[in-house]
Amino acid sequence: MDRLRATASAARSVLDRREHDGTLGCVGKPIIRAPRTIKKLAHKTIKKPAHAYIIVCDSKGEGRYVPSTAIAEAEELDLSDRVWNGNTRALIRMVKCWQDNCNVVPLKSFMIERLAADFLFEWEYHLKGVFYYDWMVRDFFAYLISRANGYIVMPGGEMISLGSDWLTRAQTAYRNAVNACHNDRDNYQYLAGEEWQKIFGSKIPQGVL
Repeated sequence: MDRLRATASAARSVLDRREHDGTLGCVGKPIIRAPRTIKKLAHKTIKKPAHAYIIVCDSKGEGRYVPSTAIAEAEELDLSDRVWNGNTRALIRMVKCWQDNCNVVPLKSFMIERLAADFLFEWEYHLKGVFYYDWMVRDFFAYLISRANGYIVMPGGEMISLGSDWLTRAQTAYRNAVNACHNDRDNYQYLAGEEWQKIFGSKIPQGVL
């Protein structure tokens, strides 16, 4: 199994054509874009759902009722996950694991969900399966770094600032992911496992026999 992983990782390195070097020097360069035909198909498939609002109670201050786009957010997330082969929710779960393990409080869960969908729309390998998850995590952190001090757009057009209080943690996670991918490619499974555990915690195995 280890040999199979190493072979798959090496093959992907040939396909990637832009081996990450373990530094942040490559951050800021455009992520390889998805072929235009796939993006056109996605545009047709991911039709923005009707931005149905629900009314929820806001307990701040004296309390009030406010509109929420939670239903529209869930619908858009579901569409993204269906179009990109289940990768949207898989990526969100992994990034939220990092969020919990590294105490990334400033980056909220709803921000991660929007960013994951935005990232996968642009990522070249968004239709690939689990053998690409290491690259997916690595490239997402590079994308996340590039979005520091930017905004996400919620259903209905509300723009929410992402800030940058989480930036140093994302930079560290990116470096660890790059090192893990390099070790995985070279079949150093336990060294790769150590790097992944720095991101996701000790609940994931260091190596697989």
